[in-house]
Amino acid sequence: MASKLKTSLAMGVIAVIALIIIAIVGLPRLTGRRAETDKGTDMSKKDEPQFKYGFRYDPMKWLAGDESLQAARIRTFLFEDPRPGDAKIIQAEIDR
Repeated sequence: MASKLKTSLAMGVIAVIALIIIAIVGLPRLTGRRAETDKGTDMSKKDEPQFKYGFRYDPMKWLAGDESLQAARIRTFLFEDPRPGDAKIIQAEIDR
């Protein structure tokens, strides 16, 4: 019984030491990669909205200029200020 306890304790200590080593060795690599990817970013582009994946910086600008179902839903149900075409967009999705 005592040998099983010693074995379990030894395995626990080894696991903790391994985690500490991984944390120490892994963190510089992670921050190094992050620093390399951040070098190429242009700070002036952050002010412009990027519509590739929806809105990024100014949700109101996206909401005002987007004709998607998601924008129509937000304007209609959240802000309660729909555009004239929003009802048609939502009804088309319901009828689908």
